[in-house]
Amino acid sequence: MQGVRSAHGKVTEPNEKSDKLHLAMGFRLVGVMDNVGFKLGQWRDVAHYEKLLGDFSCA
Repeated sequence: MQGVRSAHGKVTEPNEKSDKLHLAMGFRLVGVMDNVGFKLGQWRDVAHYEKLLGDFSCA
């Protein structure tokens, strides 16, 4: 109803449980950004997940 066509998730790596959750929910890995997340005193890679939700045709 609001025109939302995709959902995105970011996961600070390593995080096997979150990776598996996103994949199980139908997301796909679209990229990994190296050393862009700072967590618990360390620079971390961040995985970017995407799930297409709607029709992208111009109606």
